[in-house]
Amino acid sequence: MPALRPRQAARIRRTPRRFAAVILVFGASLLGTFLAGMSTVESAQLSAPPPPTAPAPAAKEQAPPPDDPPEPAFQAPLELLAGRPIVRVKINDQGPFAFLIDPLAPRAKIDQTLVEALELKPHPNATGRAEVQIDLGLGPDTLKNVVAEIANTTRLVAEFGPAGQPRGVLGASLWTGQLVTIDFGRRRLRIVPGALPEPNGKDVFALQTPSQDLMVPLTISGRSLMCQLNPMASHGLLLPARSLAELPIAKPSISAARIHFRNAILTGKEARLTSHVTIATFDFDQPIVEFAEIGDVAILGSRWLVDFALTYDLTNGRARLERLRKS
Repeated sequence: MPALRPRQAARIRRTPRRFAAVILVFGASLLGTFLAGMSTVESAQLSAPPPPTAPAPAAKEQAPPPDDPPEPAFQAPLELLAGRPIVRVKINDQGPFAFLIDPLAPRAKIDQTLVEALELKPHPNATGRAEVQIDLGLGPDTLKNVVAEIANTTRLVAEFGPAGQPRGVLGASLWTGQLVTIDFGRRRLRIVPGALPEPNGKDVFALQTPSQDLMVPLTISGRSLMCQLNPMASHGLLLPARSLAELPIAKPSISAARIHFRNAILTGKEARLTSHVTIATFDFDQPIVEFAEIGDVAILGSRWLVDFALTYDLTNGRARLERLRKS
């Protein structure tokens, strides 16, 4: 092979360098074109409107705000003392003391011994009877400046001696314009604003005037008479003595009974009927009843009220008798 001339040798040595330079320039050109294209795409993406989105779900219709809650009822535990309803009260933040609940008591009463123990200051009223003014605490409530007549309460519950007697009496008249419920079944005293509906002869009755006694119809074996409901009486159903000979009696028929009646003890008789008794609209099947010389009106006491609630509306002269569901 012939030897290369100097110029040819130099040209050959420069060729790889030129080729590398060309590659570099061409690569730089391609890179610039690519970057420019990417910039255009980004610019287009930034300026393009955003893709559509799914519509937001419709807002749920808001329920109207609830009505104002009813005014809460006031409740206090109820106890039975020989069948009579009592509550525990504080007098001027002292106590508590046992007070009878007599719904028809015209005014509050307080025992003389409690007045002395609490060093209360009595003063005469318009009739000359001594009375005191007290703050009466019952559960979470306090009745301010209650006027209570000073009395001797040692015979309010004839079954007990003086040491076991209640220290006073409260009536429904303390809560003017409110419903006073003696709930025997749930053992509670309930006070709530409101009024009873019109008497219907079934469960709501008009109180007698002027005594305000609660009188309801009573039927036994086709015979009808009026019955007084008295939560202060400890007996069950007390019937006039004359009706003993008129009613169907189970055998053996009759046994003697001592009946506490109006702070006295009567000698009466007790028997089981073979028929049912209807008081207002409530039935009692073949009950044990008592007979005594009490006049011509039957009297229903607390022994038969254990499954009932009695509500008094003295403002409108009405009362309701409600039978509770047994569990």
